[in-house]
Amino acid sequence: MLKISVIIPTLWDGKFLKGAVESAREDGVEVIVVKADVVGRSRVDGEVELFEEVEALGAKVVTSLPGRGLQMDAGSEHATGEVLLFLHVDARLKRGWSKKVRSVMETEGAVGGAFTFTVNSKKREYRYLERLVAFRVRKLGLIYGDQAIFVSSKVFFELGGYRGLPIMEDVDLIKRLKPRGRFFILNDRVRVSPRRWDRLGIINTSFRNWAILFLYYIGVSPKSIYTLYYGKRL
Repeated sequence: MLKISVIIPTLWDGKFLKGAVESAREDGVEVIVVKADVVGRSRVDGEVELFEEVEALGAKVVTSLPGRGLQMDAGSEHATGEVLLFLHVDARLKRGWSKKVRSVMETEGAVGGAFTFTVNSKKREYRYLERLVAFRVRKLGLIYGDQAIFVSSKVFFELGGYRGLPIMEDVDLIKRLKPRGRFFILNDRVRVSPRRWDRLGIINTSFRNWAILFLYYIGVSPKSIYTLYYGKRL
């Protein structure tokens, strides 16, 4: 049975972390939480207790410099699985997910895959967002990290991982990964919190995402895109 390592990067996200870990726990699955070590950041109330609870659930907690690409690369260095799955802290996997991933990764020529995106909300407007994402994946081949990307650990390390990129690390990895073999999109869904779209609005968030994608493809560096997107320097 293929061993799977699930890597969950987190800055703090106390409201979401335990749920992500719990959704990832299955037989033959190693869970690694990568917390960001931010210089000068004061400790949040309950932070120590939260990571103790996460460890009690069986997860390994490691520390990295902040930045999703850096944190996921750091987590992969501690992973022992033949398959690496990268899970956003506000995403949830459905029970039985590991069996589906193993089935795909045991297919000849498979190098990786991702889940079908769905928003964990009953609001009708999110069904339209899901259709837009499905179109983006099917017609443009653009897979984002909130789809719980999984990949052969061997191929991942051969490609240099996420290369520590602060943003667009998911699109960059998929672009380098696909020429290496077969990439699958599972019908099984990963449920993502609506918090980003609820905060900024679906149209505004989608426009921002397409804008940074455009900047990436015309050659703007990920560091510059990060500064524009988040309004702060690394």
